Amino acid sequence: MTRPVPGDPASCSQSGGALRLLAARQWVAGRRAHDAFDSIGARDERVDRLDAAAAAVTAELDRLGRAMQTHATDLADAQAAARRMSPTAETAGVLVRQHRQRLLATARAAESALSVHADALRR
Repeated sequence: MTRPVPGDPASCSQSGGALRLLAARQWVAGRRAHDAFDSIGARDERVDRLDAAAAAVTAELDRLGRAMQTHATDLADAQAAARRMSPTAETAGVLVRQHRQRLLATARAAESALSVHADALRR
């Protein structure tokens, strides 16, 4: 049996944690900017749009980080289950191969989606 559940749960969890930390920092920075504009009475439509965009980015970063951490837990559970059944599968002559092509296609799709979001944020 060749590693039936590819992936690194620790790295996935760490990446999710980093995204959530970034979201928290973004939220604090957004609040400071919001409060600064309020204190000088310089609010206008552009500030409100930037405030809303920053809030949306913050929420999305936190959602993605939480999803990655949940995925890390699920991945670790799946790998543990695969390790438990590995001896039985090998005894039965079962050979499980990694699905690298599908994983690569998923990674490319995710990269493309992230690129679109990054381009939108740059505007």
